[in-house]
Amino acid sequence: MTFPEYGVSFVSTVVRASAGNPIVAGICVTFVYAVFCYIETLVEQHFWGARFEHKLDIVFAVIYLYFILYTMMGCAVYTDLLVRG
Repeated sequence: MTFPEYGVSFVSTVVRASAGNPIVAGICVTFVYAVFCYIETLVEQHFWGARFEHKLDIVFAVIYLYFILYTMMGCAVYTDLLVRG
């Protein structure tokens, strides 16, 4: 069975790797978000000397939540394709 590309290729890769399990896919996306926050902190400390709070943190969190939802929808499509054969 071939799984069609579901949106972003990263989402398709995570869905295939997690075998359609939304919990595993959500944990994977959470790790990617944690690494993104860590790199963001390193860049802020490098250029400004300290980490600071800004309004973009809220935007990044909303994008993260949407991305988790998008990945879980991909898991639902993947599982539905497996059931139908």
